[in-house]
Amino acid sequence: MSVRLRRTLLRFALAALWISAAVFLFRTYRGHTVLVDNKGAADGSYAADDLVVVSLDGGKGVEFLKGDRDRMPVVGSRHTISVKTPGGAAAEGEFTLAFGVDVFMLSVPKMKAGIEPFVEPFVQLAPESRNDPADEEPIIDPTAPPAVDPLTPAAP
Repeated sequence: MSVRLRRTLLRFALAALWISAAVFLFRTYRGHTVLVDNKGAADGSYAADDLVVVSLDGGKGVEFLKGDRDRMPVVGSRHTISVKTPGGAAAEGEFTLAFGVDVFMLSVPKMKAGIEPFVEPFVQLAPESRNDPADEEPIIDPTAPPAVDPLTPAAP
């Protein structure tokens, strides 16, 4: 094997190593936002506790009253959740976050009831506009040249 071929192969191997290290670090240390929700279902299929203490990945516990929602930033894709109530009952669970989504909704009552999935991607809907687009006047730039219809023949 010639020296030139070995150098080329070594360069490709090092480039592949750098790319794989970058992909690994990006996947491992990518940040997400988890919205922890302590709201029961509207149909009554599961109910929220009056007070729960939620801890993600063994961190400091955060108190949630019934109906509360708060955001918790996390790093990585695999996480554990620990939920404790004042009565001493505890529940633990594990979940994995999808790669292409930034914000997730974690329902504490669903997790305690054993309903899967208790973590879902959060999609924020755009607020409805109060204005009717038909009522809006078009904005006309007085410095713009007049519009020319390409289908209309030019005047002689």
